[in-house]
Amino acid sequence: MALFWFLITLVGLVIVQRWIHQHLHGVALLLTGHADMAIILYALPLLPGVALHEISHALMATILRVRSAGLTIIPRRQPDGHVQLGAVRVEQVDVVRLSLIGLAPLLFGSLAVLLIIQYAFGVSSLGDAIRTHDP
Repeated sequence: MALFWFLITLVGLVIVQRWIHQHLHGVALLLTGHADMAIILYALPLLPGVALHEISHALMATILRVRSAGLTIIPRRQPDGHVQLGAVRVEQVDVVRLSLIGLAPLLFGSLAVLLIIQYAFGVSSLGDAIRTHDP
């Protein structure tokens, strides 16, 4: 049953993500009226997450002694019309190291969220997060 709810949640998140990206880019295009400017405006709010994502890949590659190159967080329009927000190339190595490099954004992103919750919002435990305070 847990797998069922996980898959339902995953599908829902993918749908919401696509909707947000389409509308964010659409609003940027409406505001600027210029396709290249719209890409930049679309990419700006996503820049911190893209930077964390790509740097996570590169950092894990470095930790695992896998050569990486071409780290970029500059958005680029692809020949098929899609926008690539960032990229990093890594050399071909065994499946274990490639999997760990691929998993790095989840690990570093989760750590970043926990640090933001603790230091920006002052929440140090789950109990603090759900505790209600009487006025």
